[in-house]
Amino acid sequence: MAENGGKEPSISNIMREVGYSKETARNPKKLTGAKGWKALLDEFIPDEALLETIKEAFYATKIHGSPTEPDKVIPDHAIRLKAVELALKIKGRLSDQQINRITNLEPSGDPISDSLNGFS
Repeated sequence: MAENGGKEPSISNIMREVGYSKETARNPKKLTGAKGWKALLDEFIPDEALLETIKEAFYATKIHGSPTEPDKVIPDHAIRLKAVELALKIKGRLSDQQINRITNLEPSGDPISDSLNGFS
């Protein structure tokens, strides 16, 4: 990652590095949409393992230390929130567009949500 300014390489760049043609690398969906790709994902990243990890993240904790108080275990809300976000995306109840609309406070078109967010 250091050679590209600390950014994660794109799938297209990785495909070119491992020998895919420029044409195929320009459209990674040719690879990631293939049945073979999906079979590899199922084999090496099984759904059960993903779901178990997300489930564990729902209950994530961390140690909170203080110079004046004993250490204590507290909920790790950042990890828990990411787990909820991911689970909602998997279930089709949350999209990147909805997240952008919420974080940018754009009207959604839903009268109840819009009124709660201060849009009339």
